Amino acid sequence: MKRKAWLMGALVMFCASSAVADTWVVFMSARVTAIVQWQDNADVLFEVAPQTYCYLPAGEKNAIALVTTLYSTGRKADIHCHAASVTVGGMPAHRVHRIIAR
Repeated sequence: MKRKAWLMGALVMFCASSAVADTWVVFMSARVTAIVQWQDNADVLFEVAPQTYCYLPAGEKNAIALVTTLYSTGRKADIHCHAASVTVGGMPAHRVHRIIAR
């Protein structure tokens, strides 16, 4: 009985992790090659691959400072964004989930 419950739990965890894995777009060892920022209090876009942008809401000042630092220093980062794309300032972009600076 315990083994059957363990197998069922493992199957549920596998299916859940597979579903979550499909919700991210991951850029490993990416360099921020451009930053797009508008006047006022607007979202900030940054290019992580040719013609591919992620964005941060204007209120996330610490994350914006991190992206600006990555851009100005040329350092790499692993950037995880939501798979869904939205239009920000006329440009398609993915919402940032996590940034791991290297």
